[in-house]
Amino acid sequence: MPSSEADLRPPPSKRQNGSVPGEPTARLRFTKLSGNASAPSKGSARAAGYDLYSAYDCVIPPMEKAIVKTDIQIALPSGCYGRV
Repeated sequence: MPSSEADLRPPPSKRQNGSVPGEPTARLRFTKLSGNASAPSKGSARAAGYDLYSAYDCVIPPMEKAIVKTDIQIALPSGCYGRV
């Protein structure tokens, strides 16, 4: 399946010391594993992270936890970490 990339530019308040606007940005590489998968996206230009989407309809009751399939595979850039 083809891989895709999403811009991974942190907002100015989150940049590490020495980070310069206009320098090359890291890319979030991901692959859709099914036709149900949706690409990660940012809710706004100032969002700190990406929104992930369920590949399937499901209901999670209040105060409960569940494993929800996204049907995507992500390769995080060096120096970054993923948190869901």
